[in-house]
Amino acid sequence: MRGNKDGMRMKQRIRGIMGNKQLSYWLSFAGKTAFYVVIMFVLIYFYHFSHIGGTKFIYNEF
Repeated sequence: MRGNKDGMRMKQRIRGIMGNKQLSYWLSFAGKTAFYVVIMFVLIYFYHFSHIGGTKFIYNEF
């Protein structure tokens, strides 16, 4: 029965946090920013590996 009470407390705590509009805004902003930064790093990582063993940039020889 203890698990049920802990679950209810957690739900109340989350509702209290999400009820605070300013805190909710900043948590959402931070989450979205972190998400997009991770996506950018993944894209840069894949871009780096797409050029391994590839040809040189055409204008490097001039």
